[in-house]
Amino acid sequence: VKAWGMISEEQFTKQDVLETAEIVSLLKDKYNLYESQARSNLRQEVLGTLLTLVREMIAEAAMEGKQKESADRRAGGQIFTFGSYSLGVHGPSTDIDTLIVAPRFVDRDKHFFGILGEKLKNHPQVRDFCPVPYTNVPIIKMVFMDVDIDLLFARTSAPYISEDLTSLKDDSILKNCDEASVLSLNGTRVT
Repeated sequence: VKAWGMISEEQFTKQDVLETAEIVSLLKDKYNLYESQARSNLRQEVLGTLLTLVREMIAEAAMEGKQKESADRRAGGQIFTFGSYSLGVHGPSTDIDTLIVAPRFVDRDKHFFGILGEKLKNHPQVRDFCPVPYTNVPIIKMVFMDVDIDLLFARTSAPYISEDLTSLKDDSILKNCDEASVLSLNGTRVT
């Protein structure tokens, strides 16, 4: 892959600043391609609410499976965004690609599509709920609090997922994962 680097080392001119301001104004005002602060705050609220629901589902799975090392909610669980949202190049109406990273005792069918799926389907602020379980990258598509969400799931071999987990770049996260989990994890690893 060729990296082009800096196009010009010349100092920008007053004309450059004016033209940039015109372009930004056009993108904001005429084409509505910039997200408002209120919409940005709403997206953060949606992700926070989703994380709470995910951790509740993982705690239920831990209790159900009598996971001694994680039954007290230390089982954790984490969500990661990827794609245009995580790159900061999303528009006001684009979706948020989101990945759940779960410990080894959480089952995709029983817990992700089952327990969490039911919670989301019955949530008063969720509409257009559409689970797609039988595909290479199983996904739940929905509109949550007026924000489009594509929700993926990856089960790791770890007994718990730390709340401090901030990166999935380490290849060890892929160890003993099924193919669907590896494919789901790849979205965050390449963005």
